[in-house]
Amino acid sequence: MLPPQLLLVIIDLLLNKSPKVRSVGHLPQESELKTEIFETLSKTGLEVISRPAIGGILPDFLVRFPDQTYAVVEVKGWRAGQQNIARAKQQAKYYKKLTGAAHAFLVIRDLKKSFVDEGVVSAKDLTLLVNDLVKTTQKKTKVSAMLTSLYSIAGTPKIIAAMPFKEEFDDVYFVAMSDAAVSVGATCIRIDKEYFQGDIVQKLKQDIKDSIVMIADISGANPNVLYEVGFSHGIGKPTIHICSTPLKKLPFDVMTWKTISYKKGQTHALKGKLAKELKELLKR
Repeated sequence: MLPPQLLLVIIDLLLNKSPKVRSVGHLPQESELKTEIFETLSKTGLEVISRPAIGGILPDFLVRFPDQTYAVVEVKGWRAGQQNIARAKQQAKYYKKLTGAAHAFLVIRDLKKSFVDEGVVSAKDLTLLVNDLVKTTQKKTKVSAMLTSLYSIAGTPKIIAAMPFKEEFDDVYFVAMSDAAVSVGATCIRIDKEYFQGDIVQKLKQDIKDSIVMIADISGANPNVLYEVGFSHGIGKPTIHICSTPLKKLPFDVMTWKTISYKKGQTHALKGKLAKELKELLKR
């Protein structure tokens, strides 16, 4: 008998339905905040690029200053709780490191106190920071950082990431998957980073169709991830499986897939294996 989780996924696929769809964070207030921030940044007269493909990821905005240094801005519809603030601080570090930006800011709407040095700010403080940086960079004569790896997502090969959206998997995306994407000149996207209107399932399916490869973290046999993987397999999309939980605990017809095992907290070791597998897969 098939495991209950996998049986439900197969039934949903046969009926052309989806399992219960996870919330991806694109609440109305988040999209409104993104629009508000874009309009505010545009009024500064600076070059503002929406959704630039850089460092294997897609931050919401990139702002270029007079001395050619730049800042990346990511907007989150999270509540301003301690756990989310800590997560935002870590993600700000990832964005800064991956993009080579002089500054990386994660914006949380309801944040009462900004953590400027750690890159977590309110929308109001972001505007003040950008204006201050404009004044500072106008006085500089030496270019301290150049934008060298920016390109448009429209002409960039896309790798779709199927994975749980929990905080514990952030480093898998920002460390391993993004590095693998850069190694083949692509950008790795995941559905919680995509803004869209309409049916999330149809958007997800289209993203998978438009991608060159899927990288799927099947840790814990998450039913939503298995649905995405099932669709990817069904249309013949090349798929790489990774997993941090014992393979023997996965459904029996999933544990037989070729899978790259990794340990949580050791994603630096994973990124080399993932990049190698991705290159070999694309050659084939």
